[in-house]
Amino acid sequence: MGNILIIEDDFDTQQLLTTCLSSSHSLSFSTTLNQSIELVQEKKYDLVIVDLNLPEGPSKGYEIFSHIQSSYLNEKTPIIILSARESTPDVVHGFHLGAEDYIKKPFSMDELKARVNSKIDKNKSQNALYIDQLFIDLHYQKAYLLEKDHKRDINLTPIEFKILYSLIRQKGRAMTRQELTSKVWNDDYSFESRGIDAHISNLRKKLETYSKCIASVYGVGYSFQNLKTAAA
Repeated sequence: MGNILIIEDDFDTQQLLTTCLSSSHSLSFSTTLNQSIELVQEKKYDLVIVDLNLPEGPSKGYEIFSHIQSSYLNEKTPIIILSARESTPDVVHGFHLGAEDYIKKPFSMDELKARVNSKIDKNKSQNALYIDQLFIDLHYQKAYLLEKDHKRDINLTPIEFKILYSLIRQKGRAMTRQELTSKVWNDDYSFESRGIDAHISNLRKKLETYSKCIASVYGVGYSFQNLKTAAA
């Protein structure tokens, strides 16, 4: 089961995709560029399927690529182009922007399903980080402490998870409070950057031994260090 965002304004194609994929995956549909931008900022998807021609104009589907790739939640999410445009320049441009696949309309439902499942399986296998006994599940946005024969969910809030993942991505580099605020609240600067300190405090408590990995950097903000480095 995967979460798929389908950016497609043609109703008949939406119906075909629903028939093909809804039994195995959770589908969300968007028909415009602006709606698509909002969705990729709000929710994590395992795959995005995009038609190039949207109501805003021909080739507008290309514009969603930069928004997906700059999104905290979906920067690593694979994209499949599904389009009636089949010229070589269109295909090459799609791959140049970062598409994982390019499927031409009309399409075989069996082939589409196989390609979708393959991309989702590959993406999920890459959505895990291990830092010693700390396990980060990017797909479900959870963090666990690995113990003898099981993993223990440390029950991070969505904000705490975003902070932790943002710091891990920049491991070893100090991030300012403003940077973290931007990452967590999607550039909403109305949030007081000092407010991040309270979330860091709660996060450290939940990380237990790994609380030492989140180092305070005087005059800057915070950084994430390996446990051995932090303990030195």
